[in-house]
Amino acid sequence: RYLKRAYEAVQKRGGLAIADEVQTGFGRLGSHFWGFESQNALPDIVTMAKGIGNGFPLGAVVTTKAIADDFNRSLYFNTYGGNPLASVVGKAVLEVIEEEKLQENSAIVGDHFLRQLAALDEPAIGDVRGKGLMIGVELVDEQGKPLAAAKTAAIFEDTKLVLFSAVQFRCSSIPCEISSVVDY
Repeated sequence: RYLKRAYEAVQKRGGLAIADEVQTGFGRLGSHFWGFESQNALPDIVTMAKGIGNGFPLGAVVTTKAIADDFNRSLYFNTYGGNPLASVVGKAVLEVIEEEKLQENSAIVGDHFLRQLAALDEPAIGDVRGKGLMIGVELVDEQGKPLAAAKTAAIFEDTKLVLFSAVQFRCSSIPCEISSVVDY
């Protein structure tokens, strides 16, 4: 697994492995709560946002006790850090994710969505891949080759789809997505 090997190489040389879970975290992958878990990797620091606040502006950093202790030895100031309302919102979001089994829902609906996309008989769709509700769709031309960047830019202008790269778009739905919406 790439991520595990990369983290271990960084840590072996005295560096800190940081997992950015802003988009992949909070059960969106279905099989794992955190993206790094899917590769059996263990970071030193995890950054998170979006999913933890469910629309409320909230972000967080989680780290080891040793790093937190070192961090506390210096002066740090954050205007919005430690906001009690944001903390209550984050706690409530975590409770809903668990109580409503949204991680499991991401796996079920994501699998359904992948099957629906793979079944589309569209010549412009190349590879369809994903995990849970993090799904990528490759766009191809008439010969099955990756679509030219100018064409994907035109598609973006026309549809406002978020294009991950010049040849694919990424759909990262919220974990409470339901199959009927995917079918639409």
